[in-house]
Amino acid sequence: MPQPTCFHPDYGLGDARRLAALRCAETIGLRRAAVAFDVSLSSLYEWRKRYGPEVLRFVAQHEAAQTLSPRD
Repeated sequence: MPQPTCFHPDYGLGDARRLAALRCAETIGLRRAAVAFDVSLSSLYEWRKRYGPEVLRFVAQHEAAQTLSPRD
């Protein structure tokens, strides 16, 4: 049985994985993030251009809100 993966053969990586790679790139740099996520450097540049800084800021705020919210 094949191992589950986040890669979809019809359209590549999902948005969540792409955004995770871009968030990682903000802290460790694009080249190291490309290696860590096993994607090309040009893909990271394209994703950064496609999603833009507004989306990345929104994702960062959303993640911060989730980590700060109390858990039941």
